Amino acid sequence: MELLDDETLWATARPMSAKRAAQLSKLNDKHQREGFLSPTEVGQLKELIREYERAMVVRAKALALLKQRGFDISELLKVKGR
Repeated sequence: MELLDDETLWATARPMSAKRAAQLSKLNDKHQREGFLSPTEVGQLKELIREYERAMVVRAKALALLKQRGFDISELLKVKGR
């Protein structure tokens, strides 16, 4: 990742897409409400969780590199809705 240009790092440091995050949230909510998911939904949930975890690791590395390069990353660290 160290070889990526600044623009690519900024794009990488952004969180999971709103659509994918909404899918993950919807499946988590259903599981909590109903206590179970269909086998298809379980597969989707596992895929979304893996995607989220990978994205967080890559995002953290991108943010660290941007900070090392002297950029202000505070906007990307803010929690939406606060």
